[in-house]
Amino acid sequence: MIFSEMLLKGTPCWRWGMSLLVAGVSLLAQGNLVVNGDFEGKTLMPWKSPQRSQSRELHTLSGDTSYGAQCLIVKGDPENKHNKFITLIQDIPTLKQGETYLLSARVRAGSTELRKGFANAEGKEFKVAVREATETGATLRYKGLTVNLTDDTWRYYELMFTPHKQAARHQLYIISSGLSAEDAVAVDNVRLWLAGDAGLPFNPDVPATAARPKPFPASGFDAQIDATTGLLHSLATERMILQPAASHATMVTVERD
Repeated sequence: MIFSEMLLKGTPCWRWGMSLLVAGVSLLAQGNLVVNGDFEGKTLMPWKSPQRSQSRELHTLSGDTSYGAQCLIVKGDPENKHNKFITLIQDIPTLKQGETYLLSARVRAGSTELRKGFANAEGKEFKVAVREATETGATLRYKGLTVNLTDDTWRYYELMFTPHKQAARHQLYIISSGLSAEDAVAVDNVRLWLAGDAGLPFNPDVPATAARPKPFPASGFDAQIDATTGLLHSLATERMILQPAASHATMVTVERD
């Protein structure tokens, strides 16, 4: 669970570890462009797979996760003629030219029981990527994360990128290539955010610009976002001030794996 989710759900952030004030990119003011990226729904919708196998499900929901109640499990099928390119896809909004986006996911690899990493990862690949295409649908590139298939622990992967200048259409892809019937990859918390302005390096000789705070709806919290930087301006509850009003600062949490 990330900090913005804590705000929306009213979860006390001190239950989840130490909070820090840091200069940097704020993800708080922007929403996740991926629908059901935490796989907590009853089904995988709106995700879809064009290369489904006849004999087995290649994409299923599982409770074997450290993040929420469910995650995605991806398996291979050597008998599927598309096994070198099995995908789970969803359409996402068109990304804005010139903006910076952050793609992230938590992934672990292993046998079907997820007890250890792939014994043999040669010729196998797993990616979480944004497919960028022209207006006519021609693929320009897949921009994303490549997973270490020998690692059986939950790992956080992230990538910052700017959209291709010719891209007019975007989709989110989870891609498996060459997985065997015994292989399994667990995926959770797939997110794509508009990163916003990271700001300039701190210079003590330059006065901070005046903030333009605006309310941020969060049950149980009094929160304001700086409309200029996109960073958290202030945060408080009825009993305590979690972050005093400040420019070029925000609050993050340290997650426990």
